[in-house]
Amino acid sequence: FKVELLQGAETGGRFSPAISLLAGTSLPKEFGRGSYQPEAKLAIGLELTERFSFASNLNYAYLKEVTRRFNQYSASASLAAGIGEKTGSYLEYFIFNRESVGGSASGYLNGGLTYQFNNDFQADARIGVGLVGREVGSGGRYFMGIGLARRW
Repeated sequence: FKVELLQGAETGGRFSPAISLLAGTSLPKEFGRGSYQPEAKLAIGLELTERFSFASNLNYAYLKEVTRRFNQYSASASLAAGIGEKTGSYLEYFIFNRESVGGSASGYLNGGLTYQFNNDFQADARIGVGLVGREVGSGGRYFMGIGLARRW
């Protein structure tokens, strides 16, 4: 579910962030790890100008790995820039206190391009690098991906 806590300004020039609380869980059977994986997110967005915006998420998840559960805290900060009417770009840094039971903190930097087909459908491509954590020294340093997002 999603609850809007504060509605932000629609144009830049005013410090008026949009703030929402999101909560959910994964499905326990067939699609997941056999258990509910509840999570909550405080999402913050701020229009800086007509072209630039800032977004941040503060997250909590109660995850299960095999037979043990653990608390995961994470956060992200991103700066987005409009390139054209339907295209955009972003740079994001995100961190986790741990990604597994007994895991250590990790941090990642990534950037990407977006293309908006219409107000409810968008594609993106991204590339990134791990800057902090065990994976940095063991070959898990770089990543890339593509995705589609649909607003319902």
